[in-house]
Amino acid sequence: MPTTKKKASHKKAVAPTAIHAKHADGTHHLVTLANIRVVIVPDEGSWFAQGLDIDYAAQGETVPKARKNFEIGLRATINHHLKVYGHLTHFIKVAPPAICQHLLLASSAQFKSFSQISAHEIHEAAPFNNIEYLVAIAEGQPAF
Repeated sequence: MPTTKKKASHKKAVAPTAIHAKHADGTHHLVTLANIRVVIVPDEGSWFAQGLDIDYAAQGETVPKARKNFEIGLRATINHHLKVYGHLTHFIKVAPPAICQHLLLASSAQFKSFSQISAHEIHEAAPFNNIEYLVAIAEGQPAF
């Protein structure tokens, strides 16, 4: 009986990608994160999701909840960085090697690939126009 060899399937690794596009008005941003690797491990009764290609983590009671919390928190963190810095340079960095090694060696680690596209509209804080100040004047001090 002839034997058949199975062809080994080799998936080509796709590099993680981060793209930030900013509209000329400075208010509207589009952020794309693609092929970001996230490791999910049990953590004292809950689950911990740590990005490897991006140093961001979240926790949840179940794997789906940890994934959802990762997505929601990541979007909020991106929004915050855009508001504070106007770019993502300070945010997009790999997780520290010690964390990556520890998580990847965890026997129960689940490896997931993550991609996200998010639109952000950043507004400056509204000025406080209608505040009435009552200033107490110390005795002997001139009034304003």
